[in-house]
Amino acid sequence: MADPMLFAATLRAQAALLQQQAAALETLAACLEEHMRAAVPDRVLSLDEAAGLLGVSPDSVRRLIAQGALPVVRLGPTGRRQGVRLQSLLRYLAEREVWVTPAGRGHKKGAGRTGAVLEAVT
Repeated sequence: MADPMLFAATLRAQAALLQQQAAALETLAACLEEHMRAAVPDRVLSLDEAAGLLGVSPDSVRRLIAQGALPVVRLGPTGRRQGVRLQSLLRYLAEREVWVTPAGRGHKKGAGRTGAVLEAVT
């Protein structure tokens, strides 16, 4: 029979290690986000451009905006025209682990590369 005190100490040590790993991952995520801000131009895409990169219709992009999944940028003097920041579009894809293939079809992670999106707009 295992010693309960030793088991409890082992669990505490594993919990401390997991906390250290979580803190390291948070730091890494912050560094990556800062790097993306510096590396990706702060460009505003039209809804047609965003739809083309996602491989969906402009109406689908409007639905994502209406659902709050993509933040909208108001364009023009009246603000009636809408756009989407490139960084917001890339964040949306990364959060959902969806990558865009060169053909523009969305697939789950591993099926394509976000580089296709970057190459298409830079």
